[in-house]
Amino acid sequence: MVNELLDKGLVTQAVVKLKRKAANYPGEGFDDRIDSCKTEFQYMCQYMEDGFSDPRRNELFTDLVGRLRSISYDLAVRSTLCENPHVKPYYKALANTDTSAESLQSQLLDDNLSPTDRHSALATAFTVLLTSSHWSQQDAEEWSVFLSSVHTSGIVAATLVSALTVSLLENYSPFKAQCLATVYRDSKDERTRQRALVGLLISSARADNAVSAAALQSLQSADADGLHGVALELHMQMTSCANVDNDSREIRSNIIPDILKNQPFHITPNGVVQNDAATNEYDPEAENRNIDAMEKSVEKMLKMQKGGADIFFEGFSQMKRFPFFQKPVNWFVPFYKTHPDLTAIAGSNVTDSKFVDRVTSRGPFCESDKYSFIIAMSKVASQLPENMRSMMEDGDLGPIGMHPEGDDMTAPSFLRLQYLQDLYRFYRLSPLAASLYNPFSHISECGVWTSVADLVADDEKKDMCLYLTKKPYTDDAGSVATRLLAAFSHDDSFEYHYSHAKCSAWSGDDTAAVQHYTRCLELKNGHGPSMRGIARAYYSIGDYEKSAFYYDALHTMFPQRSAYLLNYSMAMVMNGKAENTVAELYRLYYENAADTGIANTLLWALLYAGRKEQALTVAEKLTAIQQVQKDFSVTMNIAYAYLANGKVQETAATLRRYADTLTAADKQQLPETLSKAMNDDAALLSQYSIGKAEQAVIISLAT
Repeated sequence: MVNELLDKGLVTQAVVKLKRKAANYPGEGFDDRIDSCKTEFQYMCQYMEDGFSDPRRNELFTDLVGRLRSISYDLAVRSTLCENPHVKPYYKALANTDTSAESLQSQLLDDNLSPTDRHSALATAFTVLLTSSHWSQQDAEEWSVFLSSVHTSGIVAATLVSALTVSLLENYSPFKAQCLATVYRDSKDERTRQRALVGLLISSARADNAVSAAALQSLQSADADGLHGVALELHMQMTSCANVDNDSREIRSNIIPDILKNQPFHITPNGVVQNDAATNEYDPEAENRNIDAMEKSVEKMLKMQKGGADIFFEGFSQMKRFPFFQKPVNWFVPFYKTHPDLTAIAGSNVTDSKFVDRVTSRGPFCESDKYSFIIAMSKVASQLPENMRSMMEDGDLGPIGMHPEGDDMTAPSFLRLQYLQDLYRFYRLSPLAASLYNPFSHISECGVWTSVADLVADDEKKDMCLYLTKKPYTDDAGSVATRLLAAFSHDDSFEYHYSHAKCSAWSGDDTAAVQHYTRCLELKNGHGPSMRGIARAYYSIGDYEKSAFYYDALHTMFPQRSAYLLNYSMAMVMNGKAENTVAELYRLYYENAADTGIANTLLWALLYAGRKEQALTVAEKLTAIQQVQKDFSVTMNIAYAYLANGKVQETAATLRRYADTLTAADKQQLPETLSKAMNDDAALLSQYSIGKAEQAVIISLAT
């Protein structure tokens, strides 16, 4: 919310919200930082209102907003992560710990530490990165060098990259993202690289308007080997993870019962024995049929797995309640059998077995499921019959989906999918994540194409579109429109295209509206409503030249309707040809002295034509008309005319008069309204050297 206010130049309102948040943390320095920014902005407002120019105003304003964003980020981390009941004990433990990058990194590189102390150091570093405040470029450089170094264990690097990913998804920080980009580019550990890539892609959609350019820069800096090529695949993998409930239902209801029913043996306290149902002395082929049926069920499940389905989620979800997963760090530590928390539970007699080595190296499990599997095995290992333990050790038994020796378990696509499954388990099952932003619950907004669209080739965009169009259409209004259009028997009739054009324009797809209106005019030349529709659609998509062409044609057809001439003039102005339409607007202005709409359009055109003195004359005449004080469009153009001529006090007075006509609720929204209007008119304001700083000051003075 604070960043949105700052995007709109609403500094005063942002400061108020920050002060409210900072009140929850007295004595932690937030108030002093906010008050310093507030005082600077007040001086900036006073300086401008007094008529002084400042060539560094926008530079100072950008720096001021950057510091306010940093405060907002730090407060967000303090409230969402540090106050999380599952993180808070670990965060509080940092109070008496040296959390500098130098100290943490030296501990993690110390070969003399015991396994327990080394994991403790990793857990501390994980908490530090997870709850870290807004990073500087120096922070990013220090950590990216460490995480990319060949001297840093892959276990350590991959785990800490995950801490940064969760931190970024909760509160986006450009320098943390840049760190991931550098790690992806420079690390020699493939698992660490792919974790960094996943974190970089799915978090980039969380960047707000102010840092979206920095997010794209981070993506581009990591694009050494075709980053955009994995965008669609990653989105499909995320969708597969999020579809786990449907997949689990299919496995539970239609596959597992068939496997259990047709398996040729079952386990008893006395060992593995033949299944009586599988043998039939009167039907010698029964056993073969049962085996075939079971194999088909297994093949069906394996086919689902190859298609991206997370077939083990349901089976392992209950195993995430083990105390092992009470530590936040343990959700993300890549599997290694000497993990001190694992050996303390499972014991070396389990972790050192050949069966465990085979399952963890060739098994189909993500990293956290490997820990779950071993812990679960340790609890039942002593109860298994001796002949079954022998079969497991000899390789005759193992989980469904074991990868053959020829499979590449380090392929980037496989590593990304494994990591996404680890992330999904964390966000779905960990109490720590219950209050955090879950990217798997917001795939539509966290879809990677939202961040890498500018980097994606046309063919890949087509593939994305094909994939997205397979998703169900859930918009009720869109469904109604689709049913209406489907009712036409001929898909090239005038009625079909006209209805489609109307629906497209209504839903905001003006490009499609242009296509269908064009076909309408081919089928029915000179059709007025189609000409109006295509003129509006071209204006909406920014093709002002074609919009002006159609409005000019409409004015020729209906010369008595001044609205067409005004719309033509607006399109000409936006097309950079304001001067070409001023004379005609002046004629209308003098012929229709009481028409404020014509006067407003003339004022707009004069401002764009650079005739600020003439614009001021028109504005002063409009100011004298009582009714225009309630018209926002006219008020803004009058304010722009005053501002273009350096009359700051008159600008603020104009806007305050408009504010006096509003209801209490509308007046409260006025800063937002003014910010949006000025942002929309940024091109015009820039002609008169009115930037973000000046806009912010005017909003503050007017409200």
